[in-house]
This record gives sequence, C-alpha cells and structure tokens, in this order.
Amino acid sequence: MKYFLAMFFALSSLSAGCGTYFDTGAFNPWNFLVWSNPDDSEVLNLPLYETYLEGLFSSLEQNDYDAIYLAFSQIADIDYLADPSSWSSGKVNASDVYIKNLLMQIYQNCPQGTMELFFNTFISYAHKHNVKVYLSFGGEAASGVKICPNPQDAADQQARKLASYLIDFNFDGADFDLEDGAISQNNTQEEIDTFFSTLKMELQAESKTSSLTVMGDIRWATIAGNLKEHFHFVQLMLYGSGGVGGKYYINAVNDTWGITKWIDVVGKENASMICVGFQDDTYYENPSASASGIYIVDPNSR
Repeated sequence: MKYFLAMFFALSSLSAGCGTYFDTGAFNPWNFLVWSNPDDSEVLNLPLYETYLEGLFSSLEQNDYDAIYLAFSQIADIDYLADPSSWSSGKVNASDVYIKNLLMQIYQNCPQGTMELFFNTFISYAHKHNVKVYLSFGGEAASGVKICPNPQDAADQQARKLASYLIDFNFDGADFDLEDGAISQNNTQEEIDTFFSTLKMELQAESKTSSLTVMGDIRWATIAGNLKEHFHFVQLMLYGSGGVGGKYYINAVNDTWGITKWIDVVGKENASMICVGFQDDTYYENPSASASGIYIVDPNSR
C-alpha cells in the first residue's frame, strides 16, 4: 500500500519540516471496522484504529514531517462534502477518491456519528504529533474542476462552504493539485479569482491555510490567478516521472523551471511561500535525477 507520493520542503528553511500526500484511494477503512451484531452494521474498532494512527504519526514526526495531505477530493464536489445524503445520487466525480473510497464507505455502512469519530480521531492524533492535516483537491486524474457546477451557485458561496467543512472537521487547510489547464477551461477568471481569494480569507481568519500544487514549469504560474492573493503556499513539482529515469530539475536559473523565475513571480519578500517537491521513487543517486547535470551552489549566493 503506497501513501507517500511526494515530499515538499519549504524554500525558506529545511528545518521547517516537510509534507507528504496520503492516498485515500489506497487507504482502506475496513481495516478498522468490525461488524456489530446489535446494530447490524459496522462499528469503528477504536483501539485498533488508535494503534495504527499512533504508529503512523509518531513515524512522521520522527522523520520531520509536519504536514499530511489527504488526496484527492474534487472542487466540483464541495456541495457533497457537507451533504452525505446526496452521495447515493451517484453524481460524485469519478476521481473523487476521498468521498467515494473513504467517506461513502463509512457513511453507508456505519452508525451515525462514526464518520465524525473517524476524522476527529485521525486529526487529533496528527496534531498530537505536530502534524497538520490538509484536504487536497484535484490530482493527476482530476475530473471535477468546475467551481460552480450548479447555475444557482456562486464562487464565493462555494468557497465558504468548503471553509466551513474544513473548520468543522478541524482540518488545517486545503491544497489544490492542478496538473492540467482544465480549471481555466471550465471556469471564468472571475470565478477562479473569487473562489480562491474568498477561501484564503475565510481560512486565514481561523489560522488555517490554502496551498497550490503545480508542475514547476513557470507557465503554470497563472493557472489559478494571482498566487500571492489566492494562496499561502505554492508547492512545485520539480521532478519527472520517477523511477530510474526520473529527473529532478534542480537548475535554479533555468528559463523554464528555474526556481528564480517563481521567486520573481511572488517577489523575494514572499519566497518563503514556495515549497519544492521531491518524488519518493526517484533514484536521486542516479546522475539523471539532476537532469543529467551537476550544479555547483555558491554559498555566497544564499
């Protein structure tokens, strides 16, 4: 079972720790659910679940992880997050593994209140070990990027609905993994600007944050509007396909994926909002992992 898809380090300080994606599609809640004869349903085996969470988050803490991203839900399914009764409609997006593979399994098979207990316990153990929990939207196979899927929706209302959900379950914020241009093709620029700016404002009022995760090509810098106004952090996937042939693009001044280009976009005073992503199955000991080059870092340039 594979949970760790990518690790992100803050550009400003490696001592700040790193974050990792947690594949909710591979996470099986049935490992912690047992049949209850009196209820004729499944109930959460809390001791077993707590043992698992203690092992997971103590390991993350020991290895300097300070964030975990539950992947992936879809922007178009914001209404469904707050209304489990609608899940039986079958309208949840195909790539929304967070709802389909996790929430629906618990909601449809367990007594009322189990889902709240499941997430409250998950997040409490994360916070116990100084790990923040974010809900990530999108992903490589994203199929639901429409901010306002219903005509009566408004972008600011959708942002407030999402903020309320995250606040109610004590998430530390939201992440948006946008790996193609679908969001700009399916939404107006006004909808994009209103949604992300409103969400940032709502979350910031509760000391929570929003982040954008995109490929490191500088052409993606405008995919979700003004980075400084819409997000607290920008996470750059500066790596190739992984494996033996995978590349990590570390040339800071490259015209296409150089980190200096991104600093120019957000401003040097905001460089700390940029995080750099590593992929856990890239063979970094292979010269090709540095885009077939060796880069000398001048210590005086820091």
